[in-house]
Amino acid sequence: MLPKLDSSELNDIFISAYDRVDKRISEYYDILDEITKKNKIITYENDYMKKTLESYNRTEDLGNYKNLLLRDALNTQFEKYGCTIHPKFTNVPTNVFNLKTASSDQYYFRNDADVSINDSDLDNYNEDYKDILKHDSLTKKIFFKEFSSNEITIKISLPDQSRQLGPTTFNCIEFDSFLNGSYDVTSMIIGNALDETYPINLIEGTNYIKNAGRFRIALSERYNFQVIIIKCRLHYSVETVNGTMYPFGLKHIYLYNANFDQYTVTATDNIKNISSYAICRMTLPIGTELNSINQKVKIKTLYGSEEVLCKNYGIEFYANYFNENKLQLATSEIDELSFAGNFNEFYVKVPLIDFGLNDKVYNRSLIGIGVNFTTR
Repeated sequence: MLPKLDSSELNDIFISAYDRVDKRISEYYDILDEITKKNKIITYENDYMKKTLESYNRTEDLGNYKNLLLRDALNTQFEKYGCTIHPKFTNVPTNVFNLKTASSDQYYFRNDADVSINDSDLDNYNEDYKDILKHDSLTKKIFFKEFSSNEITIKISLPDQSRQLGPTTFNCIEFDSFLNGSYDVTSMIIGNALDETYPINLIEGTNYIKNAGRFRIALSERYNFQVIIIKCRLHYSVETVNGTMYPFGLKHIYLYNANFDQYTVTATDNIKNISSYAICRMTLPIGTELNSINQKVKIKTLYGSEEVLCKNYGIEFYANYFNENKLQLATSEIDELSFAGNFNEFYVKVPLIDFGLNDKVYNRSLIGIGVNFTTR
């Protein structure tokens, strides 16, 4: 004989079944929302690419400079991410908000930050926005929205320092976004209530990141923070029933605490030899030979281009390169004199650090170099 359930037990069964159905419905809507976002991203990416190609000026005057992308350099004495390269890591950097155990490759999200992303300066914190800090290997929601303003503010805040799950020290920041090139990073400010030297402006004024996308900045100092405020200006717009809207999305923002391979010191004469650099090959047009190289070059960074003297920037030219990483026939003193020898290619060595006053070391995050040379 089957036992009869009393009303309380039946009620528990109904409640449990209702909760399971409600959970499945919620999961269904989450999946539907993610699919809708992905379709929207694909549509916007195609439209943005079409508009970018239509507006591209193929007759743009690059002057006499032949551009080289440093991420295509011949060796691996650097790290590269997106369009940028920077000094090599000596070991795997610590991801401030994504902890990894030594015994596995699995990441664990450190959930002690608040994140606000909006089209005003209001602290409109949202639990879903935290997902931009999560490692991409973790389950997380896509952040992609249409904004009514082309000026947005991103705030990463640690509201309760007494409950922090770990240190907040970082010296490297990484962006990965949708619609790469469709926005500028116009400001980045670090605040720390415990130190009177803050706030620190990492990006400000005219020195901002234009047409940003996937990039990484290797900072020259380590910073602790209570709040990071990042302001972006959006370029790409679409017309909707709600008026002009500005699509924008982030895959992640990572903060790293990293050790960089900057230089070695020769014991005998105490000379500092730079360890991180890029070596690029410049191949001359067929049937020509190298005649001269101008000592003025254009360095392209995240913030734009600047013309520098090779001797001031530590850049050297070489006529040959061997696979055992030995550079031959240095031409760093050639200036604009005629180059002797029948060479149909040459090499450019660009250091990724610089020594300032009192030998302070500055990391360089670079994109490319423009070289001005003549042939015969």
